[in-house]
Amino acid sequence: MVADDLQYQANPKPGVQDRIRRYLNEGLERVLRRPRLKQLRLGFCRFHTAAGTGFYGVPDMLERIDYVIEDATGRTLPMRSREWYRSLHDPDATGTPSVWIPEGIGPVIRQPRVSPGSDPPETKLYISSNDPNDTTQIVRVRAYYHVGNEFDVEGRLQGTTPVQLGGGFNLFGPITISAVSINALSHHFVFVNDTLETTGLPIDAPLAYITPFGYSTRHVQVRLYPAPTADWQYYRVEGQRVVPRMTVDEDEPPFSADFHEMLACYARGRFYRKDGRLQQSQLEMAEFERYALDLTAAIEYPVSYKPVAGKFSPGSHGWSDLGTWYPADRSGIGD
Repeated sequence: MVADDLQYQANPKPGVQDRIRRYLNEGLERVLRRPRLKQLRLGFCRFHTAAGTGFYGVPDMLERIDYVIEDATGRTLPMRSREWYRSLHDPDATGTPSVWIPEGIGPVIRQPRVSPGSDPPETKLYISSNDPNDTTQIVRVRAYYHVGNEFDVEGRLQGTTPVQLGGGFNLFGPITISAVSINALSHHFVFVNDTLETTGLPIDAPLAYITPFGYSTRHVQVRLYPAPTADWQYYRVEGQRVVPRMTVDEDEPPFSADFHEMLACYARGRFYRKDGRLQQSQLEMAEFERYALDLTAAIEYPVSYKPVAGKFSPGSHGWSDLGTWYPADRSGIGD
């Protein structure tokens, strides 16, 4: 539609297609970053614990964590600050987690278990894909090899067959970077760690994912305190997802089709501005803003929304349509 409006042929050359796609995604970012539309980015995911480990990355593309919930009981853990955690007399305590602490963004869901006292260290890293056709991509991981030193190891994917990174490399310290050489992917990669079963399948949980069309991993991290004492205890994390990217024809923005034209307005406006047609660009951007305001109203004010007046309406019976915690206004339809 955008290409047709800009008088391009049905399948314009790749450079034009890339620019249209970039402008559509840019418009989507402008919309979804508005605080009043944060509902469009809410989501949740789960992670499981490893005994004695309190530090975890959330295995999904969340950029903000709102709640951490124990899945089995529904118990919501309160949040504490890093300053609170650092003031504890026993920060390495284990038990049933009672609080969570935000820990920024990191490269893995969880760090591998490393035994630096053994010779050689017990932990090895493996990579694999969930697509058997992934055989050309190079995955690179940077980790601490010795105190103060970092070491890069690489491996070429062999589809779903696990491949050990760096041949006989043994890991001494935490992973700091994980990346892939080619980003045009239809499936994500999985890092697996420790030993393999005789069947060739990884027995340990993934350490990190590289999502489709991504170059590297990016996980919002939390710390559970005290550190759990058991494996495979599940926790649900609720929060705000990162702004999605539309990369293939089937992708759609995460809101009603009534407002999809908004992104076309933005893309046309960006094209016109690049070509120096500033008046046309301003008209398209003004239309984009009108759509954005209508979308905001549709999200914030659903059909059931009934604002409460500042004083009782005539014939009021002293109760509110919004519940017992709101000021009384009216008794029902017709008042």
